[in-house]
Amino acid sequence: MFTIENLSKVYSSQHGTVRALDNVSFAVERGSFVAVTGGSGSGKTTLLLTLGGLIRPTAGTVAFSSRTVYTMSEPELADYRNRKVGFVLQTFNLIPYLTALENVMLPMLFNRDRNGTSQSLAAELLERVGLQDRTTHLPRELSVGQQQRVAIARALANSPDVILADEPTGNLDPNLSLEVLRILKDLNETEGRTVIMVTHSPEAAHFGDRQLRLKDGRIEE
Repeated sequence: MFTIENLSKVYSSQHGTVRALDNVSFAVERGSFVAVTGGSGSGKTTLLLTLGGLIRPTAGTVAFSSRTVYTMSEPELADYRNRKVGFVLQTFNLIPYLTALENVMLPMLFNRDRNGTSQSLAAELLERVGLQDRTTHLPRELSVGQQQRVAIARALANSPDVILADEPTGNLDPNLSLEVLRILKDLNETEGRTVIMVTHSPEAAHFGDRQLRLKDGRIEE
């Protein structure tokens, strides 16, 4: 699904340069669950956001299904982010004045293929994550675990080929973390969705069928 070759990302500031990714190369097979681990500042999140089309690399290539991501036009790149990848972030990023159902519907507003089916599909996705009785609740009326499940349902809105999860259990207690990880694992095993998850937790990393450890922007193991 992904082929990453000689990927580097350098950030510049008045204090000098930081090499967040340093000549990284690897491949991700379709249907796999990859856990990306490493210490703070190792390049984990930069790698994930680069795969998702959100951070343009300084050098190297990211190919998705044999198509080079960063040679796409801006409309093509926007379509890639909206349809091909689904993002699950530590901070949830739910719109506070929208209900759970409306938050899940949001990505479908930019997908003409979903015209007329957005509400029913959003309801199905919330049921998929066990929130069928919370469709009209605002984020502040949900627990943190429920908010993360809404975020997972939203990530599935346009049936993406891959889910990119950045510390999806970072704000959750152990029981809720296990609940979210089981949902991601189930999506991987029963629906064949590719999952690439950044985590600092060794316990969470064990849910992956492959682990990739970064140190100082390089693949350590």
